[in-house]
Amino acid sequence: MTLGSATAISGAAVSPNMGYHSSPAVTFLLTVFDARLGWWVANPHHEQWPPRADRTPSSLYRMVCELLGLTRDDDKFVYLSDGGHFENLGLYELVRRRCRFIVCVDAGADRARSFADLGNAVQKCRVDFGANIDIDVSALRPAPDGLSGRACAVGTVAYTNGTIGTILYLKPSLTGAEPPDVAHYASAHRSFPHESTADQFFDEKQFESYRRLGEHVADTAIAPALERTRRVSRSAPFEVDASTVKEKFLVELYHQWVTPLAGVRDNFATHGKAMASLFEKMRTTKELAVLDAQIYPAWTDLVKGDGKPGNLPVERRTTLPAGDDFRACFYFCQELMQLMESVYHDLSLEQFWRHPDNRGWMNIFRYWSWSPMFRIAWGASAPTYGSRFATFCETRLDLPALDDLVEIDVQSAGDDWSTLCQRLVDEGAINHVEHSILTSEMLAEEIRLGAELVLLRLRWHRLLAGTKATPPDTTFGIALVRSANRDRPLAPLVRVQDHLRGLGFGAAFVRELVGKYPKLQIDVREGDYKLGGVLTCDAARALRKQLDQLLKLAEQHECARERQRP
Repeated sequence: MTLGSATAISGAAVSPNMGYHSSPAVTFLLTVFDARLGWWVANPHHEQWPPRADRTPSSLYRMVCELLGLTRDDDKFVYLSDGGHFENLGLYELVRRRCRFIVCVDAGADRARSFADLGNAVQKCRVDFGANIDIDVSALRPAPDGLSGRACAVGTVAYTNGTIGTILYLKPSLTGAEPPDVAHYASAHRSFPHESTADQFFDEKQFESYRRLGEHVADTAIAPALERTRRVSRSAPFEVDASTVKEKFLVELYHQWVTPLAGVRDNFATHGKAMASLFEKMRTTKELAVLDAQIYPAWTDLVKGDGKPGNLPVERRTTLPAGDDFRACFYFCQELMQLMESVYHDLSLEQFWRHPDNRGWMNIFRYWSWSPMFRIAWGASAPTYGSRFATFCETRLDLPALDDLVEIDVQSAGDDWSTLCQRLVDEGAINHVEHSILTSEMLAEEIRLGAELVLLRLRWHRLLAGTKATPPDTTFGIALVRSANRDRPLAPLVRVQDHLRGLGFGAAFVRELVGKYPKLQIDVREGDYKLGGVLTCDAARALRKQLDQLLKLAEQHECARERQRP
C-alpha cells in the first residue's frame, strides 16, 4: 500500500462500518445506496499472508459483510475506513506504544476551539491504557479579535510504567505573525483556517494557504527549541532514536511552550526586590559571613581559606557559628523562610513546583535548606509556619518533619523526686510549668508508687547529619509512667508543650511510649495541676478519649513495625 492510498482511505468519512458510530439501520442504508468509501485489503496478520497474486476478495461476499455489519479483524481481508470514526488524531495508537515524543496535528474544523477531538483522545487513553495526558490548550483559544496567543501547546503523558512522554500539539490558528499571503487569505475568508470539511474542492490559493500556515505553525513551534538544542549540543547528531540530544530537545521544547504562570508576572518584581535586599544584607553584615560557604558550598573553592583548624573547606560548610554570629544568622534564616513562604503562596508552588518558571526559586530554596544553620532555624521555627508550607518543605526540600526527630528519654529519680525535678529545670531540660506540674499534689501518689519521668526530646544532631555539631537536645513534652507492673504499665500524665500542639508531636510521643512500654494504658484524671491549670471532669474525659485514639494508632503502628522486622 502506498502513502497516497493510505491518505485517501483515511478520508473515508462516510462508511457503512464506522466503529462505535455504526448502527444496523445506517449500515444497511449506506451499503444499499453505495455510500462506501472504505477499502478491502488483505490482512497482514492472517495466517495465509501474503495472499496469492491471483487472489482477490469476493465482491458479493464482502458487500454482504458490509451490509450486515459482519466485518472482522481476523478475516483474510479487513475493511479499512477513516480512523477518525474512533479517534481523530491518531494519538491513541501512539500512546498505546508508549512513545516518548508525539507530534499531534489537530486539523479538524473547530471554529469554537472546543478541542473535542483532543478531549476524546485524552479520555480514551486514560480509560484504556491508564495514561494521563496533561496539556493546557487555553492559549490556543482566540481572543475577540480572532487571534490566538499561540498555535501550539506542549504537554506530558504519564505512562503506567513510570515513564513520561512529551506531546507537541499543533492546532491551525492565527496569531497575527503569519506570512503576508496567509494573512491576506484569512482577511478575505473569515472562517479560515477552520472551514467546513464539507468543502471537498479546494482551489490552488486555498490549498496553498493551508499548507503555508501549517508550515509556519510547525516552524514556529519547533525552530526555537531546535536552535537552543543545537547550540548546547554543538556537533552531536540529532538522531530519531533515544539520544542525549533528543532528550535535550524535548526539555527545551517543553520549556519553550509550557503555559506561563500568571503569578510570575505579577509577583516577580516584588520577590526579586526582597531577594536582592536579603543578599545585600548578607553581603554587608559581617556576622552573616559564615553563611557564604553554607548556602553556596562552591564558595570554599572560589575563596580559599588559610588552612588552619576551623577553616578547612568541610568545616566552613558545616560549622555552626557561635555567640552573636549565631543570633544574627538565626534571624536571617527566619527572613529567608518568610520569603520562601511568600513565594510558595504567590507562585502556587504546591501545584507548580516543577514548572520551568519556578525552577530558579526551587533551586535557591534547595541551596538554603542544605545549610546547617538554616536547618537549625527550621527546627526551632517550623511550628510557626502554615501546615501546607511545612509539609511542602519536608516533601520537596528534604527538610525533616519534626515528629520524626523526637525520642523519649527516661529519667531516674532515685529516692528524691524534687531534687530530680529541680536539676532538670536548672539544666533547662524542663520548663517552669512542667516543673510545677511534676511537683503538684495530683501526681504525688503516682510518684510514691515509683512512676518514671519520660521526656520527649528533639534530637538536634539528626538535623545536622554529616556535621560535627552536637547541640543539646530540647524537651517538647513530659510523661509519667508507672511500670512496676510490666503487664499493665499506666501513664497518669502525657503532655506536649502548649505551643507545639496540633503538630503531630502528641501522636509521636504516644508511639515512642508504646514502643518502650508495650500494653501501655493512659489514665489522665481531673484535678489541680498548679501552673498546668485545673483539669475539669469534662476536659479530662475529652483528653482521655483523644489519648485513647492516639494509643490505638500507636499500637497499630507498632504491630506494623513488628511485621516488617526480619
